[in-house]
Amino acid sequence: MTDTLQFYIVTGQAGEYSDSNEWLVCAFFSEKAAKAEVLRLTNLWNQIAPTSPSFDYELMNALADQMKVHDPDFACDYAGMRYYIQRCRIHESQNR
Repeated sequence: MTDTLQFYIVTGQAGEYSDSNEWLVCAFFSEKAAKAEVLRLTNLWNQIAPTSPSFDYELMNALADQMKVHDPDFACDYAGMRYYIQRCRIHESQNR
């Protein structure tokens, strides 16, 4: 049996329950590189985002614009946001 080629997709998620929004950020062949990107983006957002318990839509939109330099589809809402990794296998043909 040959090794299955796989890659790791960095995914963003904002909102909660039925009001949740997910987007694909980027992909890596290395799980370690994907984890590093999740950490980098999360730390960047934590540096930009206010720690205030109140939610100000105008402020969040302005801060989201700063994140879109690093993640063009970035979104955030009152429930916050997070990044995580999804693994995907690549098959060479449909006949498995």
